Formats: sequence, C-alpha cells, structure tokens
Amino acid sequence: MRFIRKIYCLTIAILLLATPLAAQIVSDGVDVPELEVFDQAILNYMQDHDIPDGQLAVTWQGRLVLARAYNNHSENPADNRTRFRIASNSKPLTSTLLHRLQQDGKLSLDDTIDQYLDLTPHGGSTVDERLKVVTVRNLLQHLGGFGAPQDLGFDPVFNDANVVNTLGVNYPVQKLDILRYMNGRSLTHEPGTVFAYSNYGYMLAGSDSDYSGENSSFPDVVQFLKKLAGYIDSPCP
Repeated sequence: MRFIRKIYCLTIAILLLATPLAAQIVSDGVDVPELEVFDQAILNYMQDHDIPDGQLAVTWQGRLVLARAYNNHSENPADNRTRFRIASNSKPLTSTLLHRLQQDGKLSLDDTIDQYLDLTPHGGSTVDERLKVVTVRNLLQHLGGFGAPQDLGFDPVFNDANVVNTLGVNYPVQKLDILRYMNGRSLTHEPGTVFAYSNYGYMLAGSDSDYSGENSSFPDVVQFLKKLAGYIDSPCP
C-alpha cells in the first residue's frame, strides 16, 4: 500500500512538472496558444516581484483577444471579474480629457495652473512664486517641479496624517486640503526642467478639468471617454 501511495505521489509530481509553469498560475480565462507569450511574461513578472494576483487584457483592432487572471500562490485567487484599484491607470484618462478640453477650446495646455487653482498656502507658510508658472502641460509631463516621492520622503496624495495635523482638518482629507498643504512647500526643481514622477501633479491636472466646467467625477469621465472612443462594454470571454 505504501509503495502504491509513493507511486501515486510521484506520478502527481511528474504531471505538475510536465505542465507549463505559466499554465499553473492561470486562474481564469480562455487559453489562446498563439498568445502564450503574454502568459509567460506575466508569470515572470509576478514571480520576480512576488505578486500574488494579477489580470491581463489584450485588445487588437478594437476586439478583446485575451483576458486572463493569474494566481501566484494567492490565498484568494483573482478571476476576470475581480476588481483592483485603478491606481495610475487614471492618468491616461486625465490626460485624454484635458487634451479634449483643449480641442474644445476650454483650456490650453500652456495655461498656468493659477488660472484654475487657488494657490493660497495654509496659514504660517508662503507660496513658492515659481508655482505660478507651472503649466497644465508641465503637470501631464511630470515636469511640475514638485519632486518624486523618493525625493520628498513622502507622496503628497498619501500623506493624510500630516495634512490633518498641519491644517487642523478632519478625515477624509480632500483634494483642496492637499493643495493648501503643498502650496506651503517649496518646489524641488524649476518647472519644466526635471522629470519627476508625481501623483500630486496629476491630482492637480484632474483639478484643472474640474475648474474648466467639465464634470470629471470618475464615473462620468469614464462614460465620456467611452462615448468618445465608441467603446461598447462587453463581458470578458
């Protein structure tokens, strides 16, 4: 009996080894052998960075050709309908909306942000005068001079405790609270000169669209862009 059990376990191990590693972590989605290279790329990335779950969608000529979910030893494997934070995927939406507003004559990418935003700093601080020459284009190109989080030692859009303590406001922190807090800090570079990835810059860019008369709450922006692109919402295969 022990011999049979050992043979059984050995057989299972051989089958696992014989299964392509990429296939072992795909938790949802239709297999497309011609696009297996995408599975392998995701596998390598997830293993290199110890990522437990992931999703991938590939479109070609307006058609969804691959939709996969991946599980890398996750306790709660994702599937194709698992919702993740959109994070910086919102940046292309913000950029597209602002370019459309420029096309419609509602703003120019070379407008300075003081035309749309109140640059008054919080009490007891002074504004960096260079802030008044930052343009919308600078924001979109990460050239606003605000500095990357690693330069600042914090990310302004994830700095709620300091904003609350400094301004004496309550949670949840609002965009205008973050703006007043940051208006009291000096820029790290001259605007338009040094690339520094900035979530804060894109927060301001989104505020530009708010003040340009376009309703840019996120669901409305998504619907606006879908309509603009002729996108039709359809379930993943």
